[in-house]
Amino acid sequence: GPHSNLEEDADARTVLVTNVHFAATKEALSTHFMKCGTVLKLNMLTDAITGHPKGAAFVTFADKESIGRALSLSGTSFYSRVLTVMRKAEAPPGFLASIQQIGRPLPWNSPPFQKGVSPKQSSGHHLQWKREQSAMENSPANCPTD
Repeated sequence: GPHSNLEEDADARTVLVTNVHFAATKEALSTHFMKCGTVLKLNMLTDAITGHPKGAAFVTFADKESIGRALSLSGTSFYSRVLTVMRKAEAPPGFLASIQQIGRPLPWNSPPFQKGVSPKQSSGHHLQWKREQSAMENSPANCPTD
């Protein structure tokens, strides 16, 4: 429907910025990119578990023309760090996964504990688990000294 078009359009006006300094605020980053055009939305990525910044952000502009200017900021210094700017379409899936709304199905998100993993893979996990178990049993206390 029209909604998905809007979303695709927003994606076309969005860049992924990586290597953002952890001290950089949303406002500071927004200001840095305002010289490229009107920033509609800035989404700082944080680690889902720890809540710490990932050092990356999605910047959505009001028009597609701003994207080219934003991409030209790739390689510029911000908070003494060199930024990398790429189109959202070129962003690695890991970055996209972290901003998906919870509950939205992610095609590539198949948890390792799901049924239906190839037998080869699951036996590998099993062996690894066994190895870790035996490593724990052989704690340094039980190790014979040379």
